[in-house]
Amino acid sequence: AQLQLGQTPKETPKIHHAIQSLMNYGFTFENAKSYKNKYGIKQIERNIAYMLGEDKESPIHNKAKYLNKAIVEDWGSSLEIEEQKKKEQQAQKKAEEERKQQKEQEDAEKRTTQKTLIKKTIGAFFTLPEGIKDHIRAEYRAILESKKNGQNILHWDKANDSQDTLTVSFIAWGFTNFLIDKNYVN
Repeated sequence: AQLQLGQTPKETPKIHHAIQSLMNYGFTFENAKSYKNKYGIKQIERNIAYMLGEDKESPIHNKAKYLNKAIVEDWGSSLEIEEQKKKEQQAQKKAEEERKQQKEQEDAEKRTTQKTLIKKTIGAFFTLPEGIKDHIRAEYRAILESKKNGQNILHWDKANDSQDTLTVSFIAWGFTNFLIDKNYVN
C-alpha cells in the first residue's frame, strides 16, 4: 500500500505505557495487554518498581519470569505498605517536633511571665515601709526554717537585702508566691 498524492499516512496506535513497560521486560504485546486489563496499571507499575529495587540488590537474569510472578502475587504491595509506614512515621515525627516547639514556646512565655511577676511583686515589696518589710522577711524565714531546708535559708539570707539580688535568685519564685498568697502586695 503506497501513499497517493494528498493522502496522509495512518497513525500507528499508541501503546499504553504500562503495556510498553511490560514489553520492554520481555512480555508479548498480547500478554502485556492481558495483564494490564487483569491486574491494572498500579499493580503493574508497583511490581516493576519492586523488581527494579530487587534487581539493584541482586541482578535478576530472567526479568520477564520474575515480573510475571511478582505481578500475579503482587510482591510490590509491600513497597506501598513500607511507604505508608514511612509517611506515617514522618508525620508522627513532625507532629512530635511541633509539640516540642510549642511546649518550648509555652515554657519560654511562662518564664517571661514569671520573671515579670517576680520583678513587679518584689518591686512592690521594696516600696513598703522598713518595719513591714522586716516583719514579712521574718515570717518568710520562719516558713523556710519550718521546712528544715538549710540551703534555702542560706540563699534567703544572702538574697533578701537587695531588690536586684532577690529578683534573680532561685528563691525569688517562692518569696513572690508567699507575698501574693499573704496579700502583702497587689
